[in-house]
Amino acid sequence: MVDLRTLFGDARTNIRSADAGPVPATMTREQERVRIERAAAALPTEGPLFQIVEALDAVLTALRQLDATSPGAWTGTHLDPFCDDPNAELGELVCEPVAYALRVSLFRLGQHAHRLTGSLETMRAIHQKAANLAEDAGDAEYRRDVLDKAWTGIGDEHGTWIV
Repeated sequence: MVDLRTLFGDARTNIRSADAGPVPATMTREQERVRIERAAAALPTEGPLFQIVEALDAVLTALRQLDATSPGAWTGTHLDPFCDDPNAELGELVCEPVAYALRVSLFRLGQHAHRLTGSLETMRAIHQKAANLAEDAGDAEYRRDVLDKAWTGIGDEHGTWIV
């Protein structure tokens, strides 16, 4: 099995002092996209990370179906993981219980992905793989946007997923 942490290298910005030599050139968007796609292709085809990708696919498919039958249900709710007001969460749960459940599922799957890998870089690969399980490019873009929003706030002292 490929260790995705070594595949990506250090995900954190490495700022060198002036006497340590030049700062390495940054990647272009295309180079970054290719790197993430390679990592997504290298994800395991069994085990917990594979199961997370499969579960993300199922939840994203259900969410797309909900959006088709009840437009705005997804965008009408907003789970704020940093909100301390239990009434705000209850309001979201009561108004759109299915959208809420799907949103919480996406967030929890993201938390588990981070817990298992300890890496936002590997989460990007999982994000890419789950989004690309869609059959058309428009749906893949929708899935990427949904996951970006759902995973906001996941991370640790080394970095946090931000839309």
